[in-house]
Amino acid sequence: TMWYERFQRLDGRLLHVTRVEDIARAKKEGKLGVIFHFQNTQPLERNAGLVEVYYRLGVRMMQLTYNLKNWVGDGCDELTDSGLSLYGRRVIREMNRVGMVVDLSHTGYRTTMEAIDASDTTVVFSHSGAKSVHDSARNLRDDQIKAVAAKGGVVGLNGFPAFVSSRRWPTVDD
Repeated sequence: TMWYERFQRLDGRLLHVTRVEDIARAKKEGKLGVIFHFQNTQPLERNAGLVEVYYRLGVRMMQLTYNLKNWVGDGCDELTDSGLSLYGRRVIREMNRVGMVVDLSHTGYRTTMEAIDASDTTVVFSHSGAKSVHDSARNLRDDQIKAVAAKGGVVGLNGFPAFVSSRRWPTVDD
């Protein structure tokens, strides 16, 4: 409810983005476009049917995991890399059905690759980096980047210091 209240209070400055066209509209009208996004599938509480409920409430993107294992699959910081669960496959099918973007940031390698194969539509990494630039569990191998690109997806870059350099204060060159 907090965001709906902000939309009302800041009417004229914010735009709730629920369609691609809203991004261009926000820019044209000089507004800040806000896309609702979950950084984990935990709000589903093991009920893939809730994907549609959240979609109707305006959520347009959901990250499958947040670093650790959940019911959908393994995160990038898990000791195991057991991949996407059967429930995870149901969640992705439901996300595809309603038109919600599958975000693979923070997922483990195997979970990522299996999710790319399981999805009938484009998938993304909303905020990640390249292992070839800096070796971090959160960063992507080249084959992950190529697999997302082959599916028509994109990788949004993450400038968090620990993901771009081993230095405490990375530079722009990093």
